[in-house]
Amino acid sequence: MKLFKLTLILMSISLLSGCNSENDVNYCADISPTKISKNAFLFDYFEQDIVTNRAGRKVAVSCHNCYANNSELNETLTLIHSAKTGSADFIEIDVLYGNENINSIAISHDESSELVDFDAVINSPDLVDARQILFVEVKGVIISEEQARTLIRQISAPMNAFNQRAYLNPNRMTFIRSFEFDGSLSRFYQVLEEPEFAEVRPYILLSRLTYIKSQKTMFAEIEQAAECGLDMVELSAEVKTQRLTSLSEYAQSLGLLVNVFTFNDDELDTKLSQSLSHVDVVTIEPNRNAETQTVFESAKEIIQQSNL
Repeated sequence: MKLFKLTLILMSISLLSGCNSENDVNYCADISPTKISKNAFLFDYFEQDIVTNRAGRKVAVSCHNCYANNSELNETLTLIHSAKTGSADFIEIDVLYGNENINSIAISHDESSELVDFDAVINSPDLVDARQILFVEVKGVIISEEQARTLIRQISAPMNAFNQRAYLNPNRMTFIRSFEFDGSLSRFYQVLEEPEFAEVRPYILLSRLTYIKSQKTMFAEIEQAAECGLDMVELSAEVKTQRLTSLSEYAQSLGLLVNVFTFNDDELDTKLSQSLSHVDVVTIEPNRNAETQTVFESAKEIIQQSNL
C-alpha cells in the first residue's frame, strides 16, 4: 500500500516534456504544473529521522558545501562523515564540468578552487551506505545534453548493500539544483524524459536556486518553477523575514518544496528561528575545523521548538 501511494503521487508530479526558451513565466504551459504538496510524502519515505516542528511540519537540515575546498579526497570524505554522524539530513555538493573534457565532473565551488573527483566521492562506501540525501548543485551553465546524461549516469551507478541504486531509490532521492534555468535545468528536463532514465526519473528532484531580486521578479520565478514542473525553489536567508515568509508560502501553495540557505552557527538562535515559516529544508554552514559537528543537532533543536 505504501509503495502504491508513493507511485501514485510520483505519477502526479509532472513529467517534463521540455521547456521553450522564451522569457515568460508561462513558457512551460505545455507541462502540467505540480499542484500536490511534496513535504508529507517526500519525507515519509526517507529513512533518516526528519525532525518535526510544533506545527507538525517536517523540516530537514542540509550541510552547506559539504566538501573540503582543496584537492584532498580524504578531507572531503572526513567532512561528509562528520556531517553524517552529526545528524545532517542532506549533503550538499557543488559540481563543475571540465574545460578540456567537458564531460568530466569534479567537486568544487568555482574554477579558481582546487578540485575533488566527484565519482570518487559518491563511490566512497561511507556515503554509498549512508541515508543522507544528495543535494547536488550544478555550477554555471552546461553546454550539452550529454553533460546532463553524464551526471545522471554517475549518480545512478553506485549500488548499496541491498543491491539498490544507492542515491536513487524510494528511500533516498537526489536533488539536482542550479541557479541557471535555461542554461542548466532545462537540459536535465529533456534528458530525464529519455528512455534510458525512465527507471531513475522518479527519484531525481529538480530545484531552482534564486538570487535576491525585486519581490515581483522572485514571485514570477517561483511561478515559473511551478509551471515548468520543478520540485523545489531555494531562497536566500538574507531575504527579510516577512518577505521570505510570503515567498515560501506562495511556493508551497503551488506544490513546491522550499529550501532556505545559508545559516551560520551564530545565527541559529535568531535568524533561523525567525525563518522557519513554510520551509521544508534549511541549509546550515558546518564547522569546518571541528571533528564532530554539533551545529546540525542545534538547528534541529530550534526546529523542534518552533511553532512556525
